[in-house]
Amino acid sequence: MDARVSSTRPQLTAIARQPVRFGSTRVTNGDVGLDGLKMGAVFQWPGAIHQGRGKCQPFVDERADDRQREAILKIMSSRDRSTL
Repeated sequence: MDARVSSTRPQLTAIARQPVRFGSTRVTNGDVGLDGLKMGAVFQWPGAIHQGRGKCQPFVDERADDRQREAILKIMSSRDRSTL
């Protein structure tokens, strides 16, 4: 008689998703004005947020020019914390 026990239950996986949106009123990043631009993102983590390994899909207002878009993406990715 085999005393081993095998489990056929599937592993449970939790996925956390969080949409976020931001708006700026009077903001600059260096000499780049960000007044009135909107930005947002959808974040996803494969488990608990503190475990990391998350993904982010940022969205930047279509009215933003290339310099404004780059400044916003730097702020959102924490590459530039001077504005925060």
